[in-house]
Amino acid sequence: MISTCPNRFAQGVDALVIKTGGGYLVYVLDGTGSWGAGVEAAAWFRWWISSESSSSVYSPAAVMKLLAAGLRVLPRDLSDDGFHWSFSLAVAICGSNSIQIGASGSIAAVAMSAAGIDRLFAPRRLVDDLVTQGTIALDEAETHKYRRIICGPFFGQDNTAELEWSREVAWSDCNRVVLGDAALPRFLDTHEFVFETAIQLRDAVELFGGASMPTVILTPP
Repeated sequence: MISTCPNRFAQGVDALVIKTGGGYLVYVLDGTGSWGAGVEAAAWFRWWISSESSSSVYSPAAVMKLLAAGLRVLPRDLSDDGFHWSFSLAVAICGSNSIQIGASGSIAAVAMSAAGIDRLFAPRRLVDDLVTQGTIALDEAETHKYRRIICGPFFGQDNTAELEWSREVAWSDCNRVVLGDAALPRFLDTHEFVFETAIQLRDAVELFGGASMPTVILTPP
């Protein structure tokens, strides 16, 4: 089962779900907060990927090849934007037996099981760097005024299509995989998962102090 929702803003785009020969791919794109054309570029990439993808079996290499091709044909009014166009992007490659996540920017991804949560991708926050440097204490991070600032890298930064890829996770080892705001892992550490839809989870994470982000709940086939 797949449940998705966009962020709550007017220009937010919902996740793109594409069926493949062995399962499906889910693209989560979000340009909220971009100084440049990130919102518009995220919407364009969603449209372009939907028109270019096929039902072939996918791999991280195939996804990266597709994204690199998109970079080459991105419209000039977006690519030449003076403030640039980078945005957050996550891709879930869902097969019949396993799932693998590629991500960049502010979209967190976790696998959930009876044993707890496995952080497949954790966005790099400014407050995490400040804790590491000893500038602020760990217990200050979640209430700090800079807690929502993500250091990146973001998709498209420096005109690159790189994503960070997780290991493959067997469906038999988890009961769901969830993608959403950077605050998602900390929310799930302290809250029981009682959500039937992505929009319910998105709104709960916002109330917890997270930002409004596209959210996806994936359950084993």
